[in-house]
Amino acid sequence: MTPAAKPILRTLLLVLPLLAAAAFPAFARCSGTPPELMAPYVEGIQRQLLQLGYQPGRNDGKLGGRTVAAIRDYQRRAGLPVDGCPSKELLDQMSFAAPPQAVHRAAVTPSPVQEVQRLLTDKGFYAGRVDGRSGPKTRAAIRSFQQARNLPATGDADFQTLQALRDPQR
Repeated sequence: MTPAAKPILRTLLLVLPLLAAAAFPAFARCSGTPPELMAPYVEGIQRQLLQLGYQPGRNDGKLGGRTVAAIRDYQRRAGLPVDGCPSKELLDQMSFAAPPQAVHRAAVTPSPVQEVQRLLTDKGFYAGRVDGRSGPKTRAAIRSFQQARNLPATGDADFQTLQALRDPQR
């Protein structure tokens, strides 16, 4: 290394951690988790938080504000050190320990599209996600169901189709 390169390298070594902390504040605060494992841990923790009744936002593997707040709330209720950071230990604790004090959330009523998707899944006509979106897969499944039941194959969940879907005998 040349003598002129040493001050530049020293400056970079001082500045890079600061840039990383500014760009990824949650990651900088939670530096105990290896970067390549952060997204899988966050996604698993988000999934567990949802199952336990917390609201971590989207299950996308990103450590956003809602996820950090939900982790902190869980840690507080479980009597754990509160840092809002995802880790293997936290995921294991959430997966295998008795849940902390129950979180009460309002009962969620499925949307009409979710009900149709669930009924189509139960009857073997739909294999996609039950996400409440009436996309091409949902409409194709409705058409297939309608054809199998000798109904007009429109791809729309009309009254007659809903009745047939809800009928346990059909």
